[in-house]
Amino acid sequence: NGGDDDDLGSIKRALLSTAAGLTLLGGVSLPGGADAVTHVASLASTTTPFALHPEPTNALSVPTWAVHTSSVIEYLIGMGLVWSYADVSGNPRWKGLTWGMLPSHSSGITACVYHVFYNAPSLSSVVALQAMLTVVGNTTCAIAAYRIWRYGAENADANEEDTEPAVATTDRPTPSRITETTQVGWEDLAQQYASDSDLLFVLKIGGWSFALGAVIKYGELALDAPFQEGQLLTALACIAVPSLLNVSKWAFLSSDSK
Repeated sequence: NGGDDDDLGSIKRALLSTAAGLTLLGGVSLPGGADAVTHVASLASTTTPFALHPEPTNALSVPTWAVHTSSVIEYLIGMGLVWSYADVSGNPRWKGLTWGMLPSHSSGITACVYHVFYNAPSLSSVVALQAMLTVVGNTTCAIAAYRIWRYGAENADANEEDTEPAVATTDRPTPSRITETTQVGWEDLAQQYASDSDLLFVLKIGGWSFALGAVIKYGELALDAPFQEGQLLTALACIAVPSLLNVSKWAFLSSDSK
């Protein structure tokens, strides 16, 4: 009836307004952030109700989703810090570790996507893909770690052969800003929040994780794909798109630093 439609419209406006507020409160320009806020704000002004699917019994809770999202967010932040540490340490092989972390990042996304589709039996191959990416990621990180050690050992030997006394200096290399690209994402948060205290930084990351977890948990109820069979291609696309965006950013930074 009309009263129920008005109530549902009010709920929709409240949810969309909250989503827009969370985006603005983040204090970081994520890809498409401004356009997303404008779009959400325009949707919030409408009263057309949308149908929500009933939540399956195996749906993850908000805290569990927060753990999953924080794992991916923190891993991306770690990739950004490792990249910057290459400049601070003077060992460029640290950037190779960022590249080595890419498969593990995709593995985390794969696990999240599997849960988005409520662990559908038809997506069992996604579980195998996640396991494979984990093995590949562990291997590439191990190779990158060896290359870091090898570079340090070679340069240590070269320094020992240098008979000239070292000149004391307090100057430290300035890490490159990974935000100097058109792609700005979670990996840039360490630099965006660099002036924050450790506690405030942790609280902000936790807030982002819970907010994103809640958006995924309740937002997907308005979608049809998670509740339909035969969505393997859709799931693979959800894995491939953010993975390729991540690769493209580090590829751009690698070419820009040459």
